[in-house]
Amino acid sequence: MFSCLSFFFSEQIEEPNGSNSSLSAVLFAREVVRLVNKSGCLFTAMYLSQCTVCLQHYYADSAPMEGSSMSPYVSLTRSGIPKIIPSFHRKVIRGSDRERADRITKLYMSWFTVGRLVKLAKRPSKSLFRSITQDADFVSIQVYAEQFRMLLPVLIERYIPWASFLTSWKYEVAAYAQSLFYEIQHGGIFSSCVLFEPWIRYPLDHLDHPEMYFNINREHFNKIRLGGPFWESMPELFGKLPTGEEIYRGRLASAIVGGGKRRLFVIGNYVKQCLLKPYHDWAMTVLRCIPNDGTFDQAAPLKYVRGGKDVSSYDLSSATDRFPSIMFFHTMADMFGEEIASATVVAGLSSSRFDIKPPLMKGHYQHVKFAVGQPLGYYLSWSLFSLAHHKVVWWAALRAYPRQDSTFSRYAILGDDVVIADSRVAREYHLILKGLKVEISAKKSLLSARGGLEFAKKFMCWGAGKDLSPVSLPSLVTLNTCSGIRVFQQKYPHASEGLLFRLSGAGYKVLGRLSSPSLKSRMWERLRIFLSAPLHSSPSDFEWWLGGYMPLNPYLKGQLWWWLVDATRPKEPRVPVGNKDDEVNELELEFLERTCLVQWVDLWLRALKQHTVLSSNMETPFQDFLN
Repeated sequence: MFSCLSFFFSEQIEEPNGSNSSLSAVLFAREVVRLVNKSGCLFTAMYLSQCTVCLQHYYADSAPMEGSSMSPYVSLTRSGIPKIIPSFHRKVIRGSDRERADRITKLYMSWFTVGRLVKLAKRPSKSLFRSITQDADFVSIQVYAEQFRMLLPVLIERYIPWASFLTSWKYEVAAYAQSLFYEIQHGGIFSSCVLFEPWIRYPLDHLDHPEMYFNINREHFNKIRLGGPFWESMPELFGKLPTGEEIYRGRLASAIVGGGKRRLFVIGNYVKQCLLKPYHDWAMTVLRCIPNDGTFDQAAPLKYVRGGKDVSSYDLSSATDRFPSIMFFHTMADMFGEEIASATVVAGLSSSRFDIKPPLMKGHYQHVKFAVGQPLGYYLSWSLFSLAHHKVVWWAALRAYPRQDSTFSRYAILGDDVVIADSRVAREYHLILKGLKVEISAKKSLLSARGGLEFAKKFMCWGAGKDLSPVSLPSLVTLNTCSGIRVFQQKYPHASEGLLFRLSGAGYKVLGRLSSPSLKSRMWERLRIFLSAPLHSSPSDFEWWLGGYMPLNPYLKGQLWWWLVDATRPKEPRVPVGNKDDEVNELELEFLERTCLVQWVDLWLRALKQHTVLSSNMETPFQDFLN
């Protein structure tokens, strides 16, 4: 794998002395094997991850932050370069040849990503949940939150004046209430109030609770809405599973992402997810319209920080866990009112309790509640955090330049990643987070005087004009599949055919025959045809490629068209309803059809309609069938 990366860099960046890269690959591999044999795979993964951070700090000329420390400790030179890099390449990194230093830095940062292949993490302990359960100084947070609340109308009017709430809704509700009174007094038996809240009609509802959904009495309707006797009796009736265990109100789970890291997230209540989904969609729509946000295009906001010298890149520690939920409350309250903010942020996110079950934890905790922040995993959680994060940066810009009425655009945000190309705004941003008791990861943050930054796993230097992002070793593992090769080819479009063959596992015998018309192997011949396909092609380019870069034979084109019509025709769904031994009555059969089968049949009818439209015209491009 290291030799493949050496081959990649020696060809892509025209390394003048390829033997140095090969020699360094051997030396680096020996050091990695020595670390694994001495300290294990988990320590090696964490060590290489810390080496990446140290190399970024040195090359970006980052000033040390208060409280910065290494975990684990890495052997460094006096200048701050990891000693795992051979001395002859450390000399190149320190030298004046910037182009070659950039190449060597990118090479070693790519090699350091081998730690991401190690899917291990530390054993769960109490410290894992500290960011969730630890209390904060709410008095200090309240001071900053109150300032934030008072400045929110100014920030919204300046940065997102188009994101307004439809104030006519309250009049629509009042008009509906008047019509509801009229329906009850002068209408028939049924009223539209029974349609106010969505519900599922089960087959036996009309037998057990005939008044539950069809009683038109207005007082009963209000009781149902505000939580009447029916909702109070639900925990008593369905508070336990058939196995005797208590039902899950929500569950805390984790994912090991490689490099010795463990990510915590929640698996929340389905009903809450449905209630929060519309507000999540609203927040995502607002984020899509903010040009400095990278949610939908990670590279787009980097143009606003390009060319800056004093650039600050901050990485927040346990961002959603420790960012005060009162900031989310004020963000929602300023747009929708305190009632909606209380229902979404307080009741929907902050007040939720989650169970910790094996194998994540044994003992210590049975239930956990977020003391300061809110859970990552619910709808609205990440989108509302990103929106509040933008407003904190706007607040910092207002504090740095109180006399300016223009918007501040020299920043980029992607969730908890933020880059600020203004030293005064960055200083105020740091002070605000300190007042909100939000910790900044000092070892992962960069305060660069060279315009170096780290954003969305990209490392850029020299005014964000030089991309030194490493080549991910996990991406090389997927090069034995067609999809992995295509993704790699799209990311590095200038990679030659020989390089892609070498990374796919071809030896020197196959590479020596690349210039010949035939490779004497169907597997490598298929790969050659696949690699020659245009990356972003029009219908004419695709047909030109199918014809071997010659006009496609009309007879073969017709034959291929008919074959695609037959191959892409949707098959008729055959879904058995229940088992043979099940006694399914007509009501249950109707329920299954309306809840399960109707969705599958709807998808099949859509696919059938699309296929019929495509096959009705022989001029339909081949790509439409393949898509």
